[in-house]
Amino acid sequence: MTKWELLRTFPKAYKGKHVHHPSVTMIRGKQVDVTTEWPVLVQGDGEILTKTPVNVTIEKNALLII
Repeated sequence: MTKWELLRTFPKAYKGKHVHHPSVTMIRGKQVDVTTEWPVLVQGDGEILTKTPVNVTIEKNALLII
C-alpha cells in the first residue's frame, strides 16, 4: 500500500470499512506470528514496540488493535 493509499484508507478503519481494501488482511486468532520480507516497525497503543518478525498474543478485552 502506498503512503497515499494508507492516508486515504486509515480513516475508514474507525468504521471498519478498511477490511475490504485489497492490501488489508484480516486474521483472527489468540496468537499470531507476523513475518515480513524486511523488518517493519511494530506499534502497540501508539508506541513503537519492536520490529518484525513478532509473535502477538491477544488478551481478551485488553487492547483494540487497528
